Amino acid sequence: MRPLLPLLLVGLIALPVAAAAPQEPGEVARLQAEFRDEQARARRLRTEADEAAAEIAGLERQLNRLTAAVSADDRLITAQRTRLRELGQREAALAAKLSAARGRQSRLLSALQMMSRKPPPPLLVPSDKAVDAVRASILMRAIAPDLQRRAKARIRIEARTASTALSEGTS
Repeated sequence: MRPLLPLLLVGLIALPVAAAAPQEPGEVARLQAEFRDEQARARRLRTEADEAAAEIAGLERQLNRLTAAVSADDRLITAQRTRLRELGQREAALAAKLSAARGRQSRLLSALQMMSRKPPPPLLVPSDKAVDAVRASILMRAIAPDLQRRAKARIRIEARTASTALSEGTS
């Protein structure tokens, strides 16, 4: 059985070679032309694949640059939002202080105007309250210049604060 096996293998190998040999010359030329066409097509495809790989690499580099730029912009936007939030809180605190000061000033102004223009008529006020009204009027006239000076100083401070807040808001 062993000597028969190599002979059988040689016969199987020789069979396709013998079958391929008797081809027509036109068939060989056609196959060669087809082979050349396939080689040219393979070269074109390799060239296109290389170009596509280069384009992909370029797009990946561009994507990395854009990602870095976006993250830098995100950090900047976050910092600006934080700054705006801080400025908003500061503005709210200043507005509350200003409102309280304006309330005090308006009450003081109304008291000053009432005493300076139309003091309450003494006949309509009970005698014990008339003395209090006169005393209050005397005290108001005594402290009015100091209060006016303090009010003007407060106005200057508020103007400076407002201009500082505006200049910080624009920078």
